[in-house]
Amino acid sequence: MLMGEEVSEDPIIYNKFSGIDGKEKTEENDTDYSGKKVLVVGAGALGNFVAMGLAELGVGKVDIIDDDTIEDTNLNRQILYYDSVGKGKAKTLARKTGYMNPGISINAFEKKFDENFDGNYDLIFDCVDNFATRALMSDFAARKKIPLVSGGTDWKGGQVAVYVPGKACLDCQMDLKKSAKKRDESQSCIYAPNPSVIFTNQAIAGMMVNEAVRIFENTGILRGRRGYDSEMNGRLGKTDTTGECEHG
Repeated sequence: MLMGEEVSEDPIIYNKFSGIDGKEKTEENDTDYSGKKVLVVGAGALGNFVAMGLAELGVGKVDIIDDDTIEDTNLNRQILYYDSVGKGKAKTLARKTGYMNPGISINAFEKKFDENFDGNYDLIFDCVDNFATRALMSDFAARKKIPLVSGGTDWKGGQVAVYVPGKACLDCQMDLKKSAKKRDESQSCIYAPNPSVIFTNQAIAGMMVNEAVRIFENTGILRGRRGYDSEMNGRLGKTDTTGECEHG
């Protein structure tokens, strides 16, 4: 695989294979997202499935940021890491999804998302497992007026929340800053390693990527939260958000 030009802070960049084009458009799939630039924060279970979805959509440029390394305990749900224990998550996820669609550019930033992060994107995906980072992302998205799709899971379910400029930010919807002050911030699936956890991450990541398409196409954007709960009769539910916020 060819190494691309460094863009900032020495990310690992994966571009197309020499002589191999990306997926061709067809009559059934003629939407072109090659001009879109997306940030994925978190390369865990949700990050794995979201990145695969973006590769399938043909999103032109994807930045993945995560400072964590792969451990044995990740392998029950972070499906692309089966042969990469001990390696960096961001770099490994970029490399693996780059194989899936060589026509896109995927950058790996092996660092934490913090208040100093900067960049311009068409969309941000929140795939982290702690409220503190999520609150920073909410502030960043509101300040830069960038749509943000946030997902969270446990072994039996999960939810998706969306911020689009002009509507209530995620902090107003989910009270992130208050939650971030709690002693136990982590929502990691490592604390509930049930076999079903892989499906909840698949389901929520699928919803997240679907919301990305709706944002890109400006069709029926979610206002509120959409959830999946395996213990509910209907499995799927939706909570509407009313009102605006000062960041909207």
